[in-house]
Amino acid sequence: MRRTTPDRLVALADSHHVGFAAHRVAGLASGLSESPGESWTRLVLDGLGVEAEQQVVIRDHDGRFVARVDFLLPALRVVVEFDGAVKYEGADGRNALIREKRREDALRALGYRVVRLTWSDLRRPERVLAALGLGARTSA
Repeated sequence: MRRTTPDRLVALADSHHVGFAAHRVAGLASGLSESPGESWTRLVLDGLGVEAEQQVVIRDHDGRFVARVDFLLPALRVVVEFDGAVKYEGADGRNALIREKRREDALRALGYRVVRLTWSDLRRPERVLAALGLGARTSA
């Protein structure tokens, strides 16, 4: 399997004169996304002008690992998680839900606000802004 980079995708978009949108998407490509939902979340956040760091490790005050989060808005101390519900299905679903609850409680205890986004939220960017507590905002 041949891998590519965001720079290669941008160069390819440039060489095929595919337009601004394709060029922008190529520039946002990230190997850090662990699911299509995380990729879409990244695009929505960027489209809203929201700067977010992806796959950030959060540690407690003693330096112990607490969580690796999908996205972090550091200035707001907001964690954004894409929630694709699949991990909560099946025999292990209940245990996954309990682990997720404990993880979220630990993040909140450190002063983070956790926002969970679903597929339906991503289809309505105004919901994402509201969930982040940013209200109406113009995109960058």
